[in-house]
Amino acid sequence: MQCASTLPTYIRPPIVGENVFLLLGTYCKDLVRALSSFSVKKEYIDVELDSAVFHHANVNAVYVMICDIHDLLTLACLDVSIIQVFMMFLNKRGKQLGVTSIGFACPTQISADMGHLNSSSVTSNFIKVMEEHNDQHFILAPYHENNHWILLVICASSKTVYVFDPLKNARHFEVKIYLNMEFRSLSTIGGRTKAIDWKQCKCPQQPGGTECGYYVLRYMLEIVTKYSKVDCLHGIFDNEAPYSLNDIDEVRELWAEYFLEECV
Repeated sequence: MQCASTLPTYIRPPIVGENVFLLLGTYCKDLVRALSSFSVKKEYIDVELDSAVFHHANVNAVYVMICDIHDLLTLACLDVSIIQVFMMFLNKRGKQLGVTSIGFACPTQISADMGHLNSSSVTSNFIKVMEEHNDQHFILAPYHENNHWILLVICASSKTVYVFDPLKNARHFEVKIYLNMEFRSLSTIGGRTKAIDWKQCKCPQQPGGTECGYYVLRYMLEIVTKYSKVDCLHGIFDNEAPYSLNDIDEVRELWAEYFLEECV
């Protein structure tokens, strides 16, 4: 019989402690149990990207790190892979609800980091996204800059960008340059160029410094399930009170349920 110190190293301990585990919802607990069956050497799960959602030309998969799932379960800052998986869930949920008015832009392709690395790629991605979603009213575009997530919702028909910022201030978004360029290339009635309307929207505000990703997931969930048929998103949230823990837990449960069914 082996003593504890000589147990095989491939046994993975639970990715969260017992105190965290007891507070998790059903699907999050199931996810912890499922991951415990993986080899300790397995650092990530590769998830096939849905080309109908992200329109990547050369990227077929996203690597969801085990440590990033740990962050989701412990309410730490969210990695982009967690956002991408939730967008695939929202695309599936939208189809189930008969939502045809909403498309998505991949956050990795429009982030501030991508703009620094390859600005022309950001512009070309926006062109491709708008071409692919030219029959849809809203494009949900989670945007990451300076360790902060916000949600941009693009409405090409009205040349409007709705900004849902969970930590609202007078920040300048680098992505504005690329979106403004793309909007100016769109034809307008009479050949005139219509000014781009950036609308800072009232929305629930995060109480701390790490919740922005969860708030962006929640904004997207509510837009897809409640507001897909509205003409204007300005004013859909009537106050800036923080989301409840139950609101955030619902998002995490939906993520875990989808990930277990589709990715593990």
